[in-house]
Amino acid sequence: MERDQELNRTWTSLMRLMPPAWVPSLRSCQGIELRVRIGQSVQVLDGAREVMLPFTATEADIEHLVSACSGSSLYAHEEEMKQGFEQFA
Repeated sequence: MERDQELNRTWTSLMRLMPPAWVPSLRSCQGIELRVRIGQSVQVLDGAREVMLPFTATEADIEHLVSACSGSSLYAHEEEMKQGFEQFA
């Protein structure tokens, strides 16, 4: 129960980092992983299921996410970016 509440708080706080057009669709999900690739549907995984959101990620969306997630400090997040993902928890 406590883990679920923590995941919910983390997911809710991540909404401020998302491109504004994505937020309405993301609010209906409770994911533990968000997969984003240019030109592909955004995927939300909650451990047991995968939800494909009704839009595709653009280069501008990725730039928005990278900037928001890194606090505009790409150097500080260089290792995560080399691995192709960013962790939040």
